[in-house]
Amino acid sequence: MLLLALLVALAHAGTLVVDVLDVGQGDSILLTTPAGKTVLIDGGTGRIDPVPLLRRRGVESLDLVIASHPHADHIGGIDQVLEALPVKVYTDNGMPHTTSTYEKVMTLVEEKGVVYRTAEAGQVYNLDDGIRVEILHPQLTLLKNTRSDLNSNSVVARVTHGELCFLFTGDAEDPTERALLAQGIDSCEVLKVAHHGSSHSSSSTWLRAIQPEIALISAGANNRYGHPDEETLARLTSAGASVYRTDQHGSIQLRSDGEQIEVLTNVMPAAAPVPARALSGDPRRMQPGPEREGVHLEDLNSRTAAELEALPGIGPAKAAAIVRWREEHGPFTSLEALQEVPGIGPGTVAMLRGGGPGLLAQGPGLGAAGGGTAEAEEAPPAPALGRPAPGRGGPGAGPGPAIGSRIGPGTTVDPARQLDINAATVEELLALPGIGPVKAQSIVDYRTQHGPFGVLEDLDAVPGIGPSTLFSLRPYLTFPSSETAP
Repeated sequence: MLLLALLVALAHAGTLVVDVLDVGQGDSILLTTPAGKTVLIDGGTGRIDPVPLLRRRGVESLDLVIASHPHADHIGGIDQVLEALPVKVYTDNGMPHTTSTYEKVMTLVEEKGVVYRTAEAGQVYNLDDGIRVEILHPQLTLLKNTRSDLNSNSVVARVTHGELCFLFTGDAEDPTERALLAQGIDSCEVLKVAHHGSSHSSSSTWLRAIQPEIALISAGANNRYGHPDEETLARLTSAGASVYRTDQHGSIQLRSDGEQIEVLTNVMPAAAPVPARALSGDPRRMQPGPEREGVHLEDLNSRTAAELEALPGIGPAKAAAIVRWREEHGPFTSLEALQEVPGIGPGTVAMLRGGGPGLLAQGPGLGAAGGGTAEAEEAPPAPALGRPAPGRGGPGAGPGPAIGSRIGPGTTVDPARQLDINAATVEELLALPGIGPVKAQSIVDYRTQHGPFGVLEDLDAVPGIGPSTLFSLRPYLTFPSSETAP
C-alpha cells in the first residue's frame, strides 16, 4: 500500500511518527520508529475500533503496548487490538480492576501468549535510531488514598528522539505530578496533557518544570466532563505551549527528526492506495520562541471582523471587539494582550494558540473530527481471570461515611450501611441523589453488560452520569466486589 510505503520512507529518513488518534473521550497514541517498530499507548474506549486506525497507518503488529491504567476510556479498545494484531510485550501499572473490560484484556494477554510486564520506574525500552522509552512512574510503592488511585498510578513514559523529548502521562493527577517533581524531572518539548486536560492535573508548578512547547489533549467533542478545563488551558497558555486537541483538530500527527517537529492536524490516512499523498492534513513546523506566534498575530492584526469570526472561540461580538481594540490601541504584540479585549479570557487565548499557524485558513472546519467509525459496545463480560496482575494489589477503594437515604417508596436504608452499587435494583437506585429512572436503568444495563463496578469513577462510563453526579453519590455507595482482585 502507498500509505505503508510512505511510513517506511519516513522511517528510513530517521523520522519518529507520533499519531494521537481521535478516539473520542479516551486516549490512544501510536509511535512508529524509523525502522518501523511500533508502540501503542492506550486503546481508547472501544466505541471507536482502533484497529482500522492502526492498519491505515501501516501497522500489522505491535512491539509494545502500554496501558497507562485500567479505566475503560484507556483500555476499552485494547481487546480489539489483541484479537486482531500480534503483540510482543504488554505492560500496565499492575493494578487489577474488577471490570469485565480489564478482565477481557488480561485474558487475551494470557491466551495470545503476550509477554506481560508490570511497569515500574526505571524500566527502559531501547527501540532504534537511539529512541528510548523510559518508564518514570509508577514507583514500586504505589500512591494510595488519592482522589483516584488508578489515575494517580498511571504509567508515565518519556520517549526521547535525538534532542527532543515526548512525555506521555495517561490520567496522572496532582499526586503523580508532585511525586515526579520530588524525584526531579527534566523539561520536555512535547507533553501529552494528563487526564484529557481536566482540572485535576497540569499544575502551574508541573508546567514550569516540564516547559512544554507542544501540548496534546485527547478529548471527545462536547464531552459531558467539560474536558479540557478552561483553567488548565489557561495554565498551558501561560506556560507558552501550543495546544492541539483531538476534539478540535481530529487525529494529530507529529513527525520528529530528532531536532524539529512537524505537526499535522485532521490527519486521515487513506484506507486504500491513492495516487496522491496518503496523509492529508495541515502541516505545521514547531519553531522556538516568539516566531511561533508570529502567524497568529499576523492574522489578528490584519484580518477583518468577518474573517476573524472563523477563529475558534471567536464569534461576531468578539470579532468586532477585537477590531475596535486594534483601532484604539494598535496592533497586538502578544496573544495574551487579547485578554484586554472585553469578553476574551484565557480559555479563548488557549484555543487560538492551539489552532497553530494559519488559523484563518482552517475556517469553520477546524473542529472536524478525523478517522474511525463508531462501533457497538463490547460483548457481555468475559470470565474473570484466576489471578491478579503480578506484584500489585487492587485499588483498595474503601466506602465513604455512611449516610441514610430512602430507597424506594416507604423503605429506609439502615444508616449503618451503604447501598451496594453492584447489587442494587432499579427501584433502589431511584432514591439516590441525582438518579432518576433513566440513569437508574442505565446503571443496571451497563453493569449487566460490562460486569460489576470496581470504584466510583467507573460510573463515569454510564451514559448521563457526570462528575457532579459522582460527587453526590460518593457517600451513599459501597463497592464490596472491589475488595477481591479478579
